[in-house]
Amino acid sequence: MRNTDAKNRGRRQGSRLRSFFLPGRGNIFLCYLMTLSVMLCPIALLFAILFAETQNEEFQAHYHYLRTTIALLVIGLLTGCLLIVLGASLSSLLIFAGLAFAGAALILTVLRCSHGLIRTTRGLPLRNHRTYFI
Repeated sequence: MRNTDAKNRGRRQGSRLRSFFLPGRGNIFLCYLMTLSVMLCPIALLFAILFAETQNEEFQAHYHYLRTTIALLVIGLLTGCLLIVLGASLSSLLIFAGLAFAGAALILTVLRCSHGLIRTTRGLPLRNHRTYFI
């Protein structure tokens, strides 16, 4: 009897772990956390692209919101880094502008991910998933 209970408990834990790799709230939550870590953004982007065509419109909205969040992060960081590199040889003002641009991209990413995490955990759909702001 105990052996069967242990097997069932193991199966339930395994199914919970698998739910993070299938389209759904668990995967969306994981993608927002990976985006917040910045280094795992490519994996979150991969999930957002793979699961973009789910049957649930709420999930589609979250995956679209994730893709635009990652795009804004990448564009902002690349532009900031370009300004920093150009400023190294031209003007220190460009370095500060690059830092401000990269910082704004990071702040926007944190705000968008926090908003998405809150809406996901509460089970609420996003108000406007096509916006570039929060």
